[in-house]
Parts: sequence; structure tokens; C-alpha cells
Amino acid sequence: MNFEDSMILDKMPQAIEIEKALLGTALTDENAAVRIIDELSINELYIDKHKYIYQSINDLFEKGTTVDMLTVSDDLRNKQKIEAIGGVYYLSEVTAEALIFSSQLTHYILIVKQKHLQRELITLSQRNIQAAKSEADIFDVYDQSLEQHGRILDGQTQDKNINIKQVVTQVYEDILNGKKTKGLTTGINAIDQNFYGLRSKKLYIVAARPGMGKTALALQLALNVAGQNHSVGIISLEMDSDEITRRMVSNLSQTELSQVELNEVQPAKIDDVTKAVDEIALMPIHFKEMASNLIRIRATAKRWKIQKNLKCLIIDYLQLMDGSKDGNREQEISSISRGLKRLAMELDIPVICLSQLSRNVENRGGLKIPMLSDLRESGAIEQDADGVVFLWRPEYYDMEEVPQGMFVPEPQGVKNFLGLRIAKNRGGRIGDFSCKFFGATQKITNLQSIGQSPTNEPVKDLPF
Repeated sequence: MNFEDSMILDKMPQAIEIEKALLGTALTDENAAVRIIDELSINELYIDKHKYIYQSINDLFEKGTTVDMLTVSDDLRNKQKIEAIGGVYYLSEVTAEALIFSSQLTHYILIVKQKHLQRELITLSQRNIQAAKSEADIFDVYDQSLEQHGRILDGQTQDKNINIKQVVTQVYEDILNGKKTKGLTTGINAIDQNFYGLRSKKLYIVAARPGMGKTALALQLALNVAGQNHSVGIISLEMDSDEITRRMVSNLSQTELSQVELNEVQPAKIDDVTKAVDEIALMPIHFKEMASNLIRIRATAKRWKIQKNLKCLIIDYLQLMDGSKDGNREQEISSISRGLKRLAMELDIPVICLSQLSRNVENRGGLKIPMLSDLRESGAIEQDADGVVFLWRPEYYDMEEVPQGMFVPEPQGVKNFLGLRIAKNRGGRIGDFSCKFFGATQKITNLQSIGQSPTNEPVKDLPF
């Protein structure tokens, strides 16, 4: 070991000899080189000369050129890096360190990655200490720290290479066995029958103008899912846990929300409230208030996944979230929606995010039924979402009836009517569906409960 390596040993966590062994293996075993390149990034190596060698290996591999000591030495010479690594002698030294058994590869790669993660965390901690001691706004320092930690964790998430044979074999077995692929049952037929429940890895957007029942629907879904003993996380940027809980109590007890909010429940409803409180207390529902930063939301959801076996995440609402400040608001919303989709994929859960619609809905004539273009900063939201549901209440617009063919097969009154327009459904059908919304108690039920049936026609050629 030369002087440079011995000096580095005293500075940061490292695994120089293992790095040499991996590089030597990549130079002598083509199959091993493919695995190493696939699993180990250049910046995870410690000393510069190893990075130069590994960069050369990557470049040659990308060009389809044979990777060995001779081709790498020529490439390094062309890049004027051969002396920086210690000449051909060091390359031969590295080659001599090649692993004999390829079964050691995974273990050795993991060690190098662990040492890199240690160094990253040490460096970040040192920066955080200095920043915390400075005169900078401590909340900005805190947010930046969370964001940097998130980036480090993102760097540890490896792409999964999956063999099509394994996938198609599993698909075939599922088909033969009639395996059900439905997600979490919500009790809302429009969602259960068209989205097949709330499915893992999916991002669902529930969008509407204010006062349409977005939060009511989200909490109804939470109660229905948690009532089946599935862990539900609620991150609210608009209401605190007290407000949300009171709405849940009102919903389950069928007690007017105003009474619950003012602590003026009528004596005749006390037993119902007591029963509702007992039920909610046993439900696996978890709250987080004011986690507006996507990094905080991600950290919270990950903690719930590990500690609470999180099955579903609800966020209220998208436009109150903070994303990357690089660019305009549309670009910021785009980064948030992509982040939420990645979160659903990473945690293997459905994510439901509420979204505000633009005033274009109000300014438009006709029935004022939302369209995808009404989503604020909508481009990325529409693209990233697996499902988009719009809410529409004709009662809100002082209409006298729901027109025939619009959500219902026959004209009907607007009282308590809630239309659900599934405007996007990746892998399923779109269309107009109907529910009942009881604003006084924040309860949402299926229209079938009063003898009606929703229309199942696709959304097309509808008058707006």
C-alpha cells in the first residue's frame, strides 16, 4: 500500500482493498464486470485513481469494447490519467487482487456501498453542524438537511433488474389460480368497481373546486379502509388532527358536524358519539400535520411503512406542498407529482392526493363539470397520476336537477347528489358515477343505497 492510501485510511470510512478487488475482477471477468457496473456507481468508490479506472471500464463497456488491463491502460493513457493512477504497475496490482469466487461479489459491493453511505452521512452531519451554528434561518437549515438526507437515501435505491421469464411465469400462475388483483376495498362502488380498489404503487388524484367534498371523500376512504384494519396515514396541510378527528366522529356517529365542532352534542346523540369514538380509537390511522415539504412527507411515510405497516397514504392537498424552488410553480408542481408517484412505487402502497382545480371551472358556462385541463399546473399531474377523479355537486351551483345521461340514467333532484367523474384510469374504464354526500355529517355513501344505479358510460361527447 502506498503513502496516499495509508493517509486516506485515517480520514474517512473506506474499503480500499475491496475496491481494488472489485476493479480487478471487472478487468478479468466479463460476466462479473456486468454485475459490478450494474450495481456500483463511480462516486461510491473512495480514492480518485479507483474512480478513474472504473470510469474507463464503464466507458469501454458502453462502447462494446473488450475490457481488460490492456484496453483500460490505453484508454487511461488517451485520457492522460495513466500517471494519476500510478501507471500500468498499479493496474497490474489491481488485476492481481481479482476475486476468485464470483459468489463474493454481492457481499463486497455491499461493503463498498456501506462505506460510501457512511462518508456521505458524516459529511452531511459536519455541514449541518456548521450551518446550525451560523446565523442562517434555522428552519431553512432544517429543510435543507432533510432534503439532503432524502437525496442520499435516493442514491441508495437501486433499480430492479427483472427477468421477463420470471414475470410472465408468475402472471400465468396467477391466471390459472384465479388470483384476485383487487386493491384495498373502499366501500365506494365507483372506486372499487372501476379502479378495482386502491391498488399498490398507484397515485390517485381527487380534484375539485372548494366545497365539493374532497376532504370528506378522503376521510370516508380512510375510515372505510382503516375499518378493515389496514394502516392509513393522513398528511394534512390544511386541517389539524383535531379538526380531522371531529369530522370522523361526525361521520361515524351521524351527528351534525357543527355540534361536534362546538362541543354541543345533543343528549340523544351522546351514545352514538361514544360508539364512534370507541371505533375510531381502535383504527390504525396516523396523522401528520404541516409536513409541506416532499422530503418530510417521504420520511414520514417511510417511517409509517416500517413501524406501522402503512397500507395507504392520503395527502390534503397538492397545491399546499413545497417542491424544488428551481423554476416556476408549474415545474415545482411537476417535481412534487413525480415524487408522489415514486413514493407510491417505492413503498408499494396507493397514494391519494387531493388537488385544487383552477377557476376555469367557475368561469365556464353550462354544467361546470371539471375536465383534466382544469387541474392547476396540470400537465405533470395528469401524466403522473394513475387515476384522476373529479367531484361535482350540482346543488352547489343552484341547479334544480341532474340531467338525464349525466351521471344518472334518469333526471333526478340535486339534494345530496355527488358526481364522481373518473377522467383518467390507467388500466381501467373511465366514466361518470354517482354517490350521496351528506354535508352536515361529512358522510359519503353509494347511490345504490337509495335504490339508484350509476351510469357506466365512458366520458365522451358530453355537453359542458
